[in-house]
Amino acid sequence: MTYLSAIGGVFSIVIIGLFLIYNGAGVYSSIWLSQWTDDTYLKDSSNVNTTEYKNKNYMYLGVYAGLGVGQGMVYLCFCLLHIVSLFKTCV
Repeated sequence: MTYLSAIGGVFSIVIIGLFLIYNGAGVYSSIWLSQWTDDTYLKDSSNVNTTEYKNKNYMYLGVYAGLGVGQGMVYLCFCLLHIVSLFKTCV
């Protein structure tokens, strides 16, 4: 509690919130990946050359990539805020 009060309540809440969002995106990306691999339309090899097959694959890939990029951005913000809060406690 001393550390949390030293960096301030707002920094503490934002850092914890970003940490939770980061972990939530990581868990949801695993769920999304399992939904992608369990898609019955994509499992049927006779649909490989159809437009719908490609569109579904691109949709799954786009969301998965977006989750990864979003997770990276949240982690970057988390690290920067954590560094700022550490300097704040030192000064």
